[in-house]
Amino acid sequence: MATFSERLRAAMQNKGYKQSDLAKLTNLDKSLISNYLSGKYKARQDNLYLLAKVLGVSEAWLMGYEDKTEIFKTNQIDLTNHERAVIKAYRDNPAMQPAVDRLLGVAPEAPSEAPTVAEDIAATLSAAMEKSRVKK
Repeated sequence: MATFSERLRAAMQNKGYKQSDLAKLTNLDKSLISNYLSGKYKARQDNLYLLAKVLGVSEAWLMGYEDKTEIFKTNQIDLTNHERAVIKAYRDNPAMQPAVDRLLGVAPEAPSEAPTVAEDIAATLSAAMEKSRVKK
């Protein structure tokens, strides 16, 4: 089982963080981060929470209790809050997904078979507006 210091180092490397970066992001002293990395100390619960949050891993994983070998595969791209909101809106509105896909040029169907982006967006927006009128 990997130790706290090994997991901390791995998570930092995955994010590309140096000790000074992690210290700034967590508001912890650089010397404390150094002691964690050397294995001299393990983080208290409040510091463990901060470290895990900044590094994008679970507290349990950081402490060595979870063995998720794919832990970093989902954390390779940092998303802003706005990007997360856009993804959530996309997932929550399946009717809009084809229009968004075509707008972004990631539509699965052949371009010749698909309506133009403008036509598709107009049709989708009209349907959404009609749907909202019916609910009122």
